[in-house]
Amino acid sequence: MITVKDFILKTVDSYAGISVREYKNDECIRKIDLEKHKWHCSDIPEDLLNMEITSIVPFFDRVIIEVNKQ
Repeated sequence: MITVKDFILKTVDSYAGISVREYKNDECIRKIDLEKHKWHCSDIPEDLLNMEITSIVPFFDRVIIEVNKQ
């Protein structure tokens, strides 16, 4: 298990944009988009930071992280 916070702190820096997408029953219920050079880990809500990642999608200069709300 790896959480959003663990992944960000170990692999991503501010040179990549980041998107965190939260799903419930296969429907996106929340999306946080942060642009490269302009984001900090504290910009992501605490409840999302502690969620387990279900999918990681690298996309050019952005990393998309998907989580499921239970």
